[in-house]
Amino acid sequence: MERKDAFRQQVRDWLEQNCPPSLRDENSLYDSSLTLKNRQGDAKLWLQRMAEKGWTAPNWPKQYGGGGLDLYQHKILRQEMKRLN
Repeated sequence: MERKDAFRQQVRDWLEQNCPPSLRDENSLYDSSLTLKNRQGDAKLWLQRMAEKGWTAPNWPKQYGGGGLDLYQHKILRQEMKRLN
């Protein structure tokens, strides 16, 4: 359980440090209709940061550009992103 709690805290800390305040609502965080090319400002920055972390495809293997998260870790990521709202 400590490992899961530690992961949750790492996710929470990363999101707090990297998610622009202007995007802290559910519609902005999960808007997958906009590509990186169409995004500007904070939205572009947010997508770049998530992509660098591999969290635009969190459960894909890291070697394919994903985050390599297991099902439980992916669930934690979604919960913590929702918490930002």
